[in-house]
Amino acid sequence: MKSEKKIGESSSSSSSSSIRQTSPPIPTTSKKQKRRRSSVQQGTQLRKKKFLSDSPEFSLNQDISSKLSISDVRSLILWTMSDFTDQPKWCTVENRKSVSQVIVIFVPGLTSEEFGLSTFSDIKKPLPTSSVCNELSFISQRFQQVIPLLLPGSNKAVYSSFLALTQVTLSKKEKKKLLKDSKQHKVILPDLYLTLDDFISNNYPVHSEVPGVTEEILAKTADYKDTIKFDHEGSHTFALDCEMCIGTTGKVLTRVSLTDFNNNVIIDEFVKPDCEIVDYVTRYSGITEEKLNGITTTLSDIQDLLLKTVSSDDVLIGHSLESDLNVLKLRHPKVIDTALCYDHVRGPPLKASLKSLMELHLKTIIQNKETGHESIEDCISCMELVKLKLQNGLLFGKVLEQESIFKRISNVNKMRLIDGVKKPKSSLCIDYAAVKGSRDEVRVQCFSDDSIVENFKLHQKEHDLILLRLRELEVYKGFGILSKQSTIPDPQSIHEAYSNLNRRLSDIYESASNNSLIIICSGNGDCRKVGELQKIHKLYQSEFNKDGNKSGVEEWTLDKIEELNKAVNAARDSLCLITLKKDDSIDEEAIEE
Repeated sequence: MKSEKKIGESSSSSSSSSIRQTSPPIPTTSKKQKRRRSSVQQGTQLRKKKFLSDSPEFSLNQDISSKLSISDVRSLILWTMSDFTDQPKWCTVENRKSVSQVIVIFVPGLTSEEFGLSTFSDIKKPLPTSSVCNELSFISQRFQQVIPLLLPGSNKAVYSSFLALTQVTLSKKEKKKLLKDSKQHKVILPDLYLTLDDFISNNYPVHSEVPGVTEEILAKTADYKDTIKFDHEGSHTFALDCEMCIGTTGKVLTRVSLTDFNNNVIIDEFVKPDCEIVDYVTRYSGITEEKLNGITTTLSDIQDLLLKTVSSDDVLIGHSLESDLNVLKLRHPKVIDTALCYDHVRGPPLKASLKSLMELHLKTIIQNKETGHESIEDCISCMELVKLKLQNGLLFGKVLEQESIFKRISNVNKMRLIDGVKKPKSSLCIDYAAVKGSRDEVRVQCFSDDSIVENFKLHQKEHDLILLRLRELEVYKGFGILSKQSTIPDPQSIHEAYSNLNRRLSDIYESASNNSLIIICSGNGDCRKVGELQKIHKLYQSEFNKDGNKSGVEEWTLDKIEELNKAVNAARDSLCLITLKKDDSIDEEAIEE
């Protein structure tokens, strides 16, 4: 018990601005007045003097010979906002340190059609924006050229343009430093808890005490039982593992094991399913017909036993624990999943097996018995992996190939002092997704484009890199589907959708700080056909892998492969617009000696 507390549960459009000779003389000011107006006393944010008269300039190079990618856009952001030393070859940014902030606006649904073309697929060089439809006049007024982009993907799939933009490949030296820094940062159990997004994306039942949970989410598992809060002696950190067989109704519970932080066995019970078992899958479950002879313990009995043993304040640890909790029909708020704490050697979204993690990180062979898995052994293995994580830092066991662009930017200080103090640059994401922010960026979830614009106006002055996503046009065109929580109005026509987008883009531009670099990226295109064909392929593979019998499923032919390639290429066809909001005025006080 002492070691448990010690290791895991400690608390815890214009011309560029310049000073012209025709400008009126700057009034002289006494030293006393200057001190009174100092940035330290008034909290004024002042740019460093040596950059005050250096207005930034952005231009595209005329010799672009290949289609740009989302990584080229990322390089521009890093060149502008960080100490990145690789200057983009496709554009020029003069006086980059005078750029006040970078604003990236994702507008899925914005395609070549809005510029009078059926596709950008064969176009490499930028085109004039004058061909844009009349309802999107803001674009032709503020942006000179539209840049064709090729989004990340393969011949079979389209990858997320948002993730591609926000992830930076690490060098070996950077990886080593990250691991060293991570190990020096103390980790406690709450650092490993699943977030609401983790619960949802990994098909976990969600407990009512999980922060941010909605009634709609809870209703999906309304027949499940919740752990409740109560005081009890002993450990407050448990590892759980269940063994399952195949019954006439699907997967059924046949054994439950629970161990504590010190690997003592608390519960180990066989369970009699309420339906006939058709496959004991002994090779994996370790369950045989003989082991269940005479067993009368039911699922309800096990639920009651666990609810009397584990408080909602306690921690449950397991490997892909969603399977166990779903078969138990239990919901718990504080969950640590070793399949998420540790990465597969090839990185996400692949998940490593418990057996491979134990062999790789603890040099221990498990699950090697001919009689099948041993649930107590699996419990202890999960607990030991969590202890190892606590000792070695959050990044231990993670595939460090990339880091977020937000992290990279936060390593650089702002060009302005805040209350006379240097502060690191900060990032803001305003989106529909319920994604937890890190120490490097702030995330705001919204449910309409208008709300995104309003939140931008409210928070933009505080941040250096801002990412937004406007989705009304995408939804109107049928490219994407939103959650029931969204409050996007239903435009009566495409012309109304264009007008709404035009107004919002104009509002963002007018609210942006002077000398802001503004980037509009259409992001992923229409992926509906891609999804349909991938579904056909997956079903075909699934049936073929079972017994080679393909009857009853649609054939996966060479024509289908070619159709998928065409659909992927169309969805990867994207565009980008870049402009610099110029500073037309000079703050007289900001340039005083």
